[in-house]
Amino acid sequence: MPVRRVFLGWDRPLCETVPAHLLAGAGPGLQDWRDRVVVLPTRQSIWHLRAALPLAAAAGGVALLGPEMVTPAVLLTPPPGARVASGLQSLRAWVAVLTAAPSATIAACLGGGAAGGGAWALATARLLQSLRQELTDGGLDLAAVAAQGADIEEAERWQALSELEGLYADHLQRQGLQDTCAARIAKARDGALPEGLRQVVLAAVPDPPRLFVALLERWAERGGRVDVLIAAPAADDAAFDDWGRPRPQDWHPRPIALDDDQIGLEAKPEDQAARLAEAIREAWRDARTPHRLRLALGTPDRETVPPLQRHLASLGLPAFDPQNRRFAETPLCGLVEALLALRRNPGYDEAAALLRHPHVLPTATAGGAVLRDLDTLQSLALPVTLDDLRDALPRPRHGAPDAAPSWPHLQAALDRLERWRRLLGGDL
Repeated sequence: MPVRRVFLGWDRPLCETVPAHLLAGAGPGLQDWRDRVVVLPTRQSIWHLRAALPLAAAAGGVALLGPEMVTPAVLLTPPPGARVASGLQSLRAWVAVLTAAPSATIAACLGGGAAGGGAWALATARLLQSLRQELTDGGLDLAAVAAQGADIEEAERWQALSELEGLYADHLQRQGLQDTCAARIAKARDGALPEGLRQVVLAAVPDPPRLFVALLERWAERGGRVDVLIAAPAADDAAFDDWGRPRPQDWHPRPIALDDDQIGLEAKPEDQAARLAEAIREAWRDARTPHRLRLALGTPDRETVPPLQRHLASLGLPAFDPQNRRFAETPLCGLVEALLALRRNPGYDEAAALLRHPHVLPTATAGGAVLRDLDTLQSLALPVTLDDLRDALPRPRHGAPDAAPSWPHLQAALDRLERWRRLLGGDL
């Protein structure tokens, strides 16, 4: 079955166009999509589609079973049951080979000997594994590169590396193991269509690895349907190859339509961030649906990121930086931790921490009033538990014209915390 290209255009977000394509022709009711796989470029794009697809399906009265959503590397994973070496086992095998290899072979490919002992061997093993993983994405191993002979530079070095690779493979084989890179190449060459798989949708993957393309080509030859979704208008079909990869020769001559007044020059990262935040504020003000404004910002300088995040926060726009940020540092993780802390111990400290979380206050009416009342009540009553806090709320006396305030905003917020605690199952 031939590979089919589908152009989605670039005037709408992919979180809208990809679900629209997947749901095209799907009638209302239950749809069993367990026979198809959607391939996306990153794990974050998988999370976005997992959130967007059920909403789009529900809007059309569709209930879905599946589909599976993966990155290209997942489909190249060796089949279950294959005795494939782990990363640690591979490193140990390389260290054993490097420390025992003839000095002439080491000198030919690495330009030195194992004078550094185990530390040198381990560092070199990591470099060789990284090199082999990059070659594997192109469907090659060290032996395949060396087989090109005089057509490549430093052919003698590649030949020596190929000999080391052979010793490494033999070492694993004696242990009954197979190398991961070799297993991925073998799977792509075999190209057996997995049982029950009928369709693969390549969803806006701009540069799929060659080995992955080879696997999909064999699946298509064996009757599998492959749809390649391209985030561009159909008028630009000649600018992309059969797998949605941009053709450089068709893009290099294209001018970038920018006027001088669209280019801003600022010297300092703080000034750059302020200039960008002001542009976003203007775009947000002019947008027809400002609450749906989504932006992807790129910056070549890491120094600009912290001030940019501060300026965006002042606009009420949470900024996610996917680089060098642990999940434990994200507001979402902090919210989960605060909820679990309240579940374990419904104390004043846990309740106050949850109310002060930036993702909780916007859900409470008059968040500023809640915090002011909370601080006032804490200084007056010194509550220890959530129940103490609720009991300390002033109650109006029946028939008294000068009754104490009932503090409705704080009361509503504490009622909400209590409901959340019950939903979480109460105390551990």
